Amino acid sequence: MMTKDRDLKRRIRARAAKTGESYQAARRHLLGRAQALSADDERAVAAYFDGYARHVDRFRAEGGRWQPFEREVPIQAMQAAALLHPNPLIRRECLGVLDHAANDQSVDVFRRALRDPVPRVRLVALHGLSCDRCRVGQVRIADVVGDLIRIVTEDPSAKVRHVAVQLLARLAPNDVRVASSLKSASLEDADELVRVVARAAACGSRQALQTRKGHRRRRSKGQSQL
Repeated sequence: MMTKDRDLKRRIRARAAKTGESYQAARRHLLGRAQALSADDERAVAAYFDGYARHVDRFRAEGGRWQPFEREVPIQAMQAAALLHPNPLIRRECLGVLDHAANDQSVDVFRRALRDPVPRVRLVALHGLSCDRCRVGQVRIADVVGDLIRIVTEDPSAKVRHVAVQLLARLAPNDVRVASSLKSASLEDADELVRVVARAAACGSRQALQTRKGHRRRRSKGQSQL
């Protein structure tokens, strides 16, 4: 038993060092992933994506007008795979399907996926959590704001923090907690673009929507004028 405990602690510390998470966050993630994806769910998800790939291949071969893929989405299997599938590409694809097919029913999945070790997966989860076009009900701002503030404060990926800053500025510009988080990010974030965008967002400027490419272009233009 003690050997297993030591091994778990070693894996937790290794994950925390790799992702920048706290020890407790890394522990929660590893324990959550201890549950394996069931064989039935894995087969259901694989069959869905295989069917979609064949649908795309037929469209490319035959041309004509694009026809939507009509196969029923195995929602529960997609939700499980979005969190438990060992392939991050599949987790990301599952989140994308859930965003369009079952957004309202998948809010908890999106929130849990915000702790995925892969930044691109977290980005898709962010979109699903905050998207108001793909759901029937309204986005629960009170729930989303807490998740976004945590990401701005803790996420190891500058790209993910950047997107979270943009979403905070769009969804809750007048929230006191948001104002405090944006101010801190504008002063303390390790990434220059995140600081610039957070500062602009705090002031209500359209620069809050700036991309990394746009920021580099703007900075280069400013330097060339010196």
